[in-house]
Amino acid sequence: MEMTQVRQKSRALCIAVLLAMLCMTLPPMKAYAAINNPLVLTVSQVFDNTSTTVTNDEFTYRLVPDASGNPMPAGSTAEGYTFTITGTASIQLPPIQYHNAGMYSYTIAQVVTTEAGGYTYDRHVYSMDVQVDYYKDLSYVVYDMTREKAASIQFKNEFRVTPSDPDFMLDAPVIKTVTGSPIQPSTFTFRLEAQNASQPMPSGSVNGVKEITITGSGTAKFGNWIYDEEGVYYYTVYERNTGVAGYTYDTERYIIVDTVVAVNGDLELTRVITNSSNRQVTSYSFINPYTAAAPGPKTGDILNTGLYIGLLVAGCAAAVGALLFLSVGARRKEVELQG
Repeated sequence: MEMTQVRQKSRALCIAVLLAMLCMTLPPMKAYAAINNPLVLTVSQVFDNTSTTVTNDEFTYRLVPDASGNPMPAGSTAEGYTFTITGTASIQLPPIQYHNAGMYSYTIAQVVTTEAGGYTYDRHVYSMDVQVDYYKDLSYVVYDMTREKAASIQFKNEFRVTPSDPDFMLDAPVIKTVTGSPIQPSTFTFRLEAQNASQPMPSGSVNGVKEITITGSGTAKFGNWIYDEEGVYYYTVYERNTGVAGYTYDTERYIIVDTVVAVNGDLELTRVITNSSNRQVTSYSFINPYTAAAPGPKTGDILNTGLYIGLLVAGCAAAVGALLFLSVGARRKEVELQG
């Protein structure tokens, strides 16, 4: 009886062991769900700009497996998975599907073959470990270059342009011409005025305005300045009417249009100056005719007034004397004829 019980227990134990081994060979239900949830990585690109220039250039990045057998996104090659990001943006890589448990390692870095002017590239290399467990659930950790955990995969590039060179700016002269014959030369004022007070201006400007002066006929310049932003800038040059007597002021107004663009990281300037007839010029010319006042006695001058009165009295006396002389002469002749 006891032997029978022992045999039954042994048989039951064998069956239990066989069932356990069979269960271990069957894939768990949870594994199928994990296959439908692959790894999707997000990579970001941002720019640290020193100007308002909008950066829309395209930059290249690459995901590289540490081992050749590591799962990779669709479209990968022997070099890895190469992708691009344009401007400041974030993209998602194609999903990476894992079918086997294990540890998988990767690196992600920017690919720089030719450096464009004005850019500083992020040379950061991120490393990533992906852990896939028996149930094919996965978890991953991204590390920066110091092996500290990184919250995201972000590449921070910089864009800095070189300011424009003032030596290549046309500093057009103001040419002042005075016609007529003034006794003494007068001083004339000319103004350079920006369309916006915040625009770049030459040294000595105040709130977007600079004034220079010329005494008599001559020339002068406002001076050059630099640009550190792309854009189109407008200025006006004209003569201020300060009301010096005898002069007719020139009302001509000149327009400056400066177009500034970034070329290989350098700001380059193109300047066009036009007059009121919309003709392109290379100088600011102003002509002021001078007309002298008619001569005459100065009112309030006592000495000159007395002189004029004396001359008038003398003239009158001379005229009266001449008349008396003629009258006496005529009387004598008449008496002689009667005698």
